[in-house]
Amino acid sequence: MSETSLLLQDIVEVSHEGVEFYEAAAKATTDKTLSGVFSKLAKAKQELVENLSTSMKPRKAGKHVMPDID
Repeated sequence: MSETSLLLQDIVEVSHEGVEFYEAAAKATTDKTLSGVFSKLAKAKQELVENLSTSMKPRKAGKHVMPDID
């Protein structure tokens, strides 16, 4: 697997963690404006995860890997 593919996988993982963080932050704050900002950030991160994940191709074991881009 290329270095680029590994980096893209890392971006997906970190972005997924960002989704969880922003969703938790949106629930934790009592400020409606701030909650809305956190919700929008969570949605943007989720869209990034979904878009990057769709470019992953299945392996024989049913797992996904990023295609080599180099």
